Amino acid sequence: MIRLLRRLIPSIPVLTRSRLLFLPLDLLDAALARIFPELRGLPPARLRIRTGVRSKFVFNQVWFRYSHRSFWEDAFAAGWVEPDSSILDIGSGSGRAAVALREYGKEAGRYRGTYTGVDVDREMVEWCQGAYPKNFRFIALDAHSRVYNPKGSSGPTVLPVEDASQDFVFALSLFTHLLEQDLTSYLAEAQRVLRPGGRLLATVFCLESLELGGRWTFEHPRGAARLESERYPEAAVAYERDWLLDQCRAAGLREPAIRAKKSQSVLTAVR
Repeated sequence: MIRLLRRLIPSIPVLTRSRLLFLPLDLLDAALARIFPELRGLPPARLRIRTGVRSKFVFNQVWFRYSHRSFWEDAFAAGWVEPDSSILDIGSGSGRAAVALREYGKEAGRYRGTYTGVDVDREMVEWCQGAYPKNFRFIALDAHSRVYNPKGSSGPTVLPVEDASQDFVFALSLFTHLLEQDLTSYLAEAQRVLRPGGRLLATVFCLESLELGGRWTFEHPRGAARLESERYPEAAVAYERDWLLDQCRAAGLREPAIRAKKSQSVLTAVR
């Protein structure tokens, strides 16, 4: 049933623009938060769903809060992130990665660096701006996205951080929504803002790793991209493995690699 609904509604984020439609879930949030303290301080249900909750449209609060904990545990263990690292989250959404970093860093007494989250969805950015410590900042990008920011500028995207200022740049479930020109622009910007030796990590839809014909078809070609929906081109976008690796090299990034997964694969590269 969920798979059918997702095929019939190719862009759930568009539906989350309606506060009225998601009012019952917001009221359920408020009721549960009165009982369970660990469910407090989370973004509204519609913003969590807009960010992505893996079909957990109801009772996703605990998953949202802790789903990225292992991501940070792995990043610290691998040495990609240190206690004083400067971190840039491209496509920070409603803060799913940020809340895990905040709480993991607090528990371990480890993270005292600077986290910057950027996103084209101003509503999600504005919610995050009042919800985190001073070393977490969130900035709205004026970049066009038919799904997430239809009134945004269609010019080249410039990330609001200095050259060679970031130790770790990551983009989770962002490149899966980028058309060709935007994707190459973000790669170039990641190369610009990373310090020498800094690392980029992004999740992507890699055509060779997907099982097409079920949830995903990507049957609509557009340049190097394959689209899931022609009506909402940025709802889901896939690319061939070699093309993605070539674009990393063209942007000046070294050692590009893709770790294949059945859904979103993991792209890494070094400045």
